[in-house]
Amino acid sequence: MYGPGEGLRNKLIYHYTLPLFKRDEKFVAKYADILYMPSRAACGVIPHPDPRKLPPAGEIMDPPVPESRMSLYIGGIATGYGFGDMLEAYDILNGRGMANNL
Repeated sequence: MYGPGEGLRNKLIYHYTLPLFKRDEKFVAKYADILYMPSRAACGVIPHPDPRKLPPAGEIMDPPVPESRMSLYIGGIATGYGFGDMLEAYDILNGRGMANNL
């Protein structure tokens, strides 16, 4: 189990969230027959009677590269969303010959 980090803020966060973590551990142990974790090493992080490593999602393949690239942006255009940064990035990519339409 991890301990509190340096500083008052980290110690407070640790001591206030530890009971919540313990409650979650008990809930999962009581209601989940199997607990799937992303790796074998992660199986020991949360105590459970039957932790298992997630099976592979599929085969690793190199996807074909399309001749032309097209992107679809779904999101806000206000300054806080980083829309201007994204447009600059596309300008850089297109300037390097990596044409990508938006």
